[in-house]
Amino acid sequence: MKQIVDEVRFINQIDGNIFPEADFPNSGKKLRGFDWRGEERPKSVEDLFKDDPPLDLRIIKGLEDYVPPEEFIDSDVTERIEDAGKATPNKTNKAARNLPKKTAVSPLKQNLKPKDSVKVKTKKAGQ
Repeated sequence: MKQIVDEVRFINQIDGNIFPEADFPNSGKKLRGFDWRGEERPKSVEDLFKDDPPLDLRIIKGLEDYVPPEEFIDSDVTERIEDAGKATPNKTNKAARNLPKKTAVSPLKQNLKPKDSVKVKTKKAGQ
């Protein structure tokens, strides 16, 4: 079903001529001086980038592995910090206050509750 435009209303005054498609002149259907060059048209996304040089993706080095504080400050460093504090007993040892506390790691205790006895009811024959 073809629809036909019955009426056109312009809000602003338009300078120009409006023709129905059947009355439109053939000379106005093509743009003067326009060269289509369809063979140069990109047909895919790859065609858009075919003339670009290949990408040189550099490897980005990430952060170093995390070193826990226990391994970062070894026993030698701890002794030197504590010896520095002993040399000045009247002053607080500011370096020693930030030392990690030595914690003894103990295995986890399993809190197992004794299983409740399960009572199973059995039916006697004939009941």
